Amino acid sequence: MGIICDLMVHCEHSAAGHRNYMEHLKKHLIYCPIFKDELHAVLGHPPGIIFHELGYDVHTHSKVMQQQLNKAVQESKQCGGALCILLGKECECDVPISKIASENNGRLPDYINCIEIFLGKEKTLSLQKNRTALMTPAWMQMIQNAIATDLWTVEDARMNLGWYDRILLLDTQVTRISDEEIMEFYDLVQVPVEMMDIDLDHFRVVVKELLR
Repeated sequence: MGIICDLMVHCEHSAAGHRNYMEHLKKHLIYCPIFKDELHAVLGHPPGIIFHELGYDVHTHSKVMQQQLNKAVQESKQCGGALCILLGKECECDVPISKIASENNGRLPDYINCIEIFLGKEKTLSLQKNRTALMTPAWMQMIQNAIATDLWTVEDARMNLGWYDRILLLDTQVTRISDEEIMEFYDLVQVPVEMMDIDLDHFRVVVKELLR
């Protein structure tokens, strides 16, 4: 009987150890929807990574960002595993995103916004010269979604972008966007829109470093 009990205890310990090991391997990736298509392009659907996509409305109000981020963090902690947050560390949030990450032992890229995550710091600064706004097609869609859902008005969009002389739309060649969509966006914001192709090399490095 003692041998059987010892074996049962050993099996329970082994099972617990296996669960702990699997939880250690598991990673939770909380990410801004701006990155959705590009994330799947560079990662696919790898085992061991649990994706938590925030809503498109997180960039319309700092309180919404905090609420959704805190909810995703708590869901991740309940499941167990490493916490990774793919957001710009200076994206608007009632509580600094870097503080939320550090208080929950989470990893966060050292870039201030999504554009730096795509391009790197130096290239972002270079392209932003001469009152140029940088955005991806997903950012364009986010603004249109904010207006369609009454989170923004057309006047809000024009006021936020009206300071700029042009918008440089960074085409990652992952999300299809037509000339008609670009013209509609120009009609909406009244700022000239130009296209620029970019690769995902820097983005891929940032994501892999975050998840390592």
